[in-house]
Amino acid sequence: MYFSLMMDSDTSTQEQFIDIERLSYAIHEFEEARSEDEKQKILEKIRVLVQTGFEDYEEEPFFTDEDPLSSAVCTGSLELVTILVEAGASANVMAPDDFTTPLYVAKQFGHTEIAEYIETITSDELREVTEQLLQQN
Repeated sequence: MYFSLMMDSDTSTQEQFIDIERLSYAIHEFEEARSEDEKQKILEKIRVLVQTGFEDYEEEPFFTDEDPLSSAVCTGSLELVTILVEAGASANVMAPDDFTTPLYVAKQFGHTEIAEYIETITSDELREVTEQLLQQN
């Protein structure tokens, strides 16, 4: 699956793509990495994969089966989460099957620092949905 991206160039606007499958695989590699050196190498690969940036969705929340930000949150790495957010990954996405959000994932996994960061970029609507989901569980 690919996310469509727009990037301005000097002469015209060009469509670029982030390969979500490769990004998902790299996030999984990061999660499995055993050494800090290995993690840093994978973070550099991820920076290259997302250098064109994520498309900014106007309708929020955006429902998606492929959410690299939620996957990154699962790793517990604030640095990885920050790389994706700075590339434009939205915290205002929701899984269509269970309505979870990146904020929900962070809180559910107990990643307090990540949850605090994600909360600052999550819409009021999705913060409320997250709190309702957490109360149900």
